[in-house]
Amino acid sequence: MSKVTLFGCDDSEETLDYKNNSTIPDTVQVGAITYDVVTKPFIDIDGERNYQGSCDYLNTQIELVEDMSDERKEDTFFHELTHAIFYEAGFEEQDEDMINRVGKVLHQVIKDNDFENDYVETKDGRIYL
Repeated sequence: MSKVTLFGCDDSEETLDYKNNSTIPDTVQVGAITYDVVTKPFIDIDGERNYQGSCDYLNTQIELVEDMSDERKEDTFFHELTHAIFYEAGFEEQDEDMINRVGKVLHQVIKDNDFENDYVETKDGRIYL
């Protein structure tokens, strides 16, 4: 985590945190809902542990397995973020193939347009482009 100091028109000063070289925030706003992003040693869904990530809609949490490469973790984050986006848009039943495709395209759009270095995370953990 690095610090950036912003100076307002009224000479006010605010220090913000941002993550270097990472598109994975601590929280992400999806519609009106804030999702916490956490890493875990494993993710258990119905007794199965063969998952890289999950999106818990009720507890508003995106979970990622901590023992993955940064590239894989980023890809998994965008997949789970896509689940959250679809859910908050009213799609409770989701086709996993569609989520895979849209998640990969969303990830590539963010990378190709250099958004990954254009956000800051404020003290309350919100992300702004």
